Amino acid sequence: MKPFIHAKRSARKWGGIPPDYQAIHDFLDSPKSAFCDVRQRAILHNSFGIYLAEQVFGTTIPRSA
Repeated sequence: MKPFIHAKRSARKWGGIPPDYQAIHDFLDSPKSAFCDVRQRAILHNSFGIYLAEQVFGTTIPRSA
């Protein structure tokens, strides 16, 4: 699924607007550049990916709304 669709769903679920979440979803889907099939999900779509995202983006994110 496209990262923007994930960002829209995150905004609907947790408030804010899709651009608030876009960078995080782009980061989690970045392995698609090397693996263009379902294998890419095994790299960052797990607790390790969440840990790395916290290191990059911090433990909280500001929302627009």
